[in-house]
Amino acid sequence: RRYDLREAVELLGETPRTLSARGHALLEAGKIKAGLKDLETARANSKGALRYLYELVDAYMEHGKPEQAIKTLKVEAGLLSQLPSYHVTLGDAYRMQKKLDKADAEYEKALKLYEDYPEALLGRGLVAYEKKDYDKATEWFEKAVGARSKFPEVYVAVGTMWIDQGYTDQAHTQLDHAEKLYFAQGADRRTMEKFYDKVIKAFSKSRRTASFAKQWIERRDKYRKGEL
Repeated sequence: RRYDLREAVELLGETPRTLSARGHALLEAGKIKAGLKDLETARANSKGALRYLYELVDAYMEHGKPEQAIKTLKVEAGLLSQLPSYHVTLGDAYRMQKKLDKADAEYEKALKLYEDYPEALLGRGLVAYEKKDYDKATEWFEKAVGARSKFPEVYVAVGTMWIDQGYTDQAHTQLDHAEKLYFAQGADRRTMEKFYDKVIKAFSKSRRTASFAKQWIERRDKYRKGEL
């Protein structure tokens, strides 16, 4: 017999795992407050499991609450401050707030803990990109790919940067490669939907790139139908 989420919670109780699953389901249904509450409870009851901390922080940022993400991470600053992933996540939250110097400082801390940490290299590239220092951004993106060759997020960043500079054909090539890498890695639906949304938004900024936006809308629709 298959059980829905409500039955699973009734049978197993409100464990971190069931709360996490229900929280994500509520978020996908647009019930943001209830979904975040479940993820907050999952994290509180998880006895320090990093999975639930990062799930909550990611959910805060995905739903436009970087200040909550930063506050949550600061509470856990003790031993976690020795992990490069902690500083990258904190840097991402600062970058979302447009506090670019603070973000860059966190990525630098991550690199001091782990030289050539791919996500930190990407983060520094994204900071340079947002500062419109495209040459510096390119240097960081190249370092990130050097540290991890199959890194789709880098190709997304390069593609969107090239759209801003008017190199739409080259941007399309980079984003096409990112899509292939996501598929090769077995990316989940949530990741792919976020990817398509970002690409379509980037190409939809002007009439000159509208034809590319249309192509990517068609790709997203094919993906949703299981045709890709």
